Amino acid sequence: MALSIMKGDKGKRKEAKHDHLKVNRDDKGKRKHVDDHDDDLDTFDLENRIKKLKEDFGRLLKANKAKEANKSKEVKLAKKAKKAKKEELKAKEA
Repeated sequence: MALSIMKGDKGKRKEAKHDHLKVNRDDKGKRKHVDDHDDDLDTFDLENRIKKLKEDFGRLLKANKAKEANKSKEVKLAKKAKKAKKEELKAKEA
């Protein structure tokens, strides 16, 4: 963007041409308001993350309980099979 300065201008046109570049003095207050809003979003985001972590942890505990239940069932079945095998061997010997 080229800046044209005329002799009788005295900076008026320059100011008008670059009016969109002026700094708003209320930006500090707006920035603080936006930062507060960001903090609210951050806390909301953290709350959601904590909620998701709790849900994931609950699912993990449930999966571990199911896994342990399956292992205990397999152990019981293995014991029954071993006991049945011993009984068969005793029956063959007798």
